[in-house]
Amino acid sequence: MFSTNQRCYRASGIVILCLLLSGAANASDFVREDSIGKTSSAYELLTRMSSASRSVSYGGRFIYMANSSLRALKVIHTTLNGQEYERLTPLSGGGPEILRKGDELICLHPEGSFMRLDNSIPSGPFANKFSQVGENIDQYYRLLDEGLDQVAGRETTRYLMQPLDQYRYGYSVWIDNKSGLLLKTTLRGENAEELETFEYVELNVGIDLPLKLFEYKPTGKDDKSLVVNLAGEMSSNLDADWEAGWVPGGFSMAACDVRHISEQSKEVNALVYSDGISSFTVFIEPFSSAKGDTIIPSKHQGATAMHSHTVRDGSHSMLVTVVGELPMSAIEKIGASVVRKN
Repeated sequence: MFSTNQRCYRASGIVILCLLLSGAANASDFVREDSIGKTSSAYELLTRMSSASRSVSYGGRFIYMANSSLRALKVIHTTLNGQEYERLTPLSGGGPEILRKGDELICLHPEGSFMRLDNSIPSGPFANKFSQVGENIDQYYRLLDEGLDQVAGRETTRYLMQPLDQYRYGYSVWIDNKSGLLLKTTLRGENAEELETFEYVELNVGIDLPLKLFEYKPTGKDDKSLVVNLAGEMSSNLDADWEAGWVPGGFSMAACDVRHISEQSKEVNALVYSDGISSFTVFIEPFSSAKGDTIIPSKHQGATAMHSHTVRDGSHSMLVTVVGELPMSAIEKIGASVVRKN
C-alpha cells in the first residue's frame, strides 16, 4: 500500500522542486520599499514576486537542503514567444532533468527516456508555491521585514512569514532588491528550526538563452507517456467521495483524484489541500490485514510529516494516510476528521 502513496508523493516532489526552487523576477515590476515595515502584507509581497517571476531570462546554480541531505542543481529560465521555458539539471545526487515548456513538465531521465507528468498527479498547488495565494493569506501569516542581507553576492531583503496559528510552519524568504528574484527560502519548524532550504549560490540575470537549450528528443517505444498540464483546471471538491472534516483555517481542496493500482485493482482516492503556501495530501484506500496490509507508523522527516490509521466504511476498513509539510499535530487532526461524503 504505502509504496503507492510514496510514488504519488515523490512524483509531486519532482514538481515542487521544479518550480518552487526557481522563480526569476522582472526588475521593472519589483521595487523594494526603503522604509522597514512598509511592505507589511504577505499577499502583496508574494503576488508581486509571483507576477515578476515569469518574464526574465536567467541562469544559475542553487543548493537544496532537506532531511539532512544536500543537492546541487543548475537552472536556466526564459520566455520566448510568450511561453516560459525552464530546465533543471541535477549536479549531485543523480535523478532526471526537469524540463518545463509552458504548462507542460517533462522528466528527462539519464538513460534517454522521458516521462510527461500529468494533472492526475496531485501537483497543482505544489507547482505554483507562493503564486496561488489569496488575499486572506494575511489572516494566517504575519509578514515581518527583517532587514538587509546578502545571498549569492547580491543585496537582498529578508522577510519572515510568521504563522498565526500552530497548524502550519513559517517561511523566511530573501528577495533580491534589484531584480525582485527569490534568492533563498527556508521552511521553519515549530521552534524556528530550519527544515528545508533552497539557496542560490550563483545567478546571472538577463542572459540570452536560445530555444535549442530547452530541446529534447523523444525515445519512441521507451516513452512512458503520462499526460500532464499544469494549467489544467483542478477537480472540484464536489467530485470527491471523501473529505477532511477539519482543516486548518485558510485551507481548501485544490485537487482530487481517483486512481487504480493495476497489480491489485485497488482504488486509491487522493485529495490535495492548500492555503496557497503550504499543502498536504490525503490518501484513502481499502485495507485488509488478511491480505497483509499494514499501517505505517507516523513519521516526521524534516519538513514532511506522515500519519496513517484505519476507518470503517460500512463493512470495510479503509486506510487513511495524510502527508504534508505541516506539524504532526495538524496532520493527525486532519487524518482523524476524514469521512466519506453523504
